[in-house]
Amino acid sequence: MGTNSGADEATQYAALSYEFEEQAAIAEYDGQQTPQQAQRIAYLDAFISLLYALVKDDPHQDWLAQKIQIALASLEEQNFPTLN
Repeated sequence: MGTNSGADEATQYAALSYEFEEQAAIAEYDGQQTPQQAQRIAYLDAFISLLYALVKDDPHQDWLAQKIQIALASLEEQNFPTLN
């Protein structure tokens, strides 16, 4: 017997694509960002959502927190505005 894993993956991909496009459109039109800036915002939003999902019950939270701090420090060195 086969499974619907391919259909499930396609549905998940479609949902993620829709959410990304929606976030980009909101950033572009409501946030008055350029299309490139809006896509960056949408990517960051998706990445943050993924990190949140990973951290929720991950036994390796300390490792993940360290990687996030390293990434933030790197962004700050490049004068990228962060929330710290």
